[in-house]
Amino acid sequence: INPLFSQKYKFSEFEMYPHALKFREKLIANSNVAEKKFIDILGSLNIQYSYQHILNIGANFYVLDFYLPETKIGIEIDGADHFKLEKIKKDKLREKKIWEYHGIKIYRWSNKMVISKSWKIKKFLKRFVLPITSLYAIEKKNCL
Repeated sequence: INPLFSQKYKFSEFEMYPHALKFREKLIANSNVAEKKFIDILGSLNIQYSYQHILNIGANFYVLDFYLPETKIGIEIDGADHFKLEKIKKDKLREKKIWEYHGIKIYRWSNKMVISKSWKIKKFLKRFVLPITSLYAIEKKNCL
């Protein structure tokens, strides 16, 4: 049994995709206030993102709350359950697998941080994400 993923969601590559899409749809339908706030933050900075982004890892999948494709950054907006020791360990293992399989760096913020201190998140995004996306846009323009 793979300790990184619930046995409930362990499928072959062939069977997994439709199930992953249904799971993603459910997550989107149940978006919380912090995730909606983060969408607003990304929009205000014109940062491209994928919301509830599906990643295949072997015969399993994982869904990132947000994926910023130009920077290979994943963002997880965590509720209170993510601060329990067992969940922290599982999250670290998932982060390691995502890095190994896809080269995506994960950053985590609590719901509370996103809602009450969004200025700090904007500051981070302006400092570490916008410069990369600007370079990506220039490079893309030069290739056309």
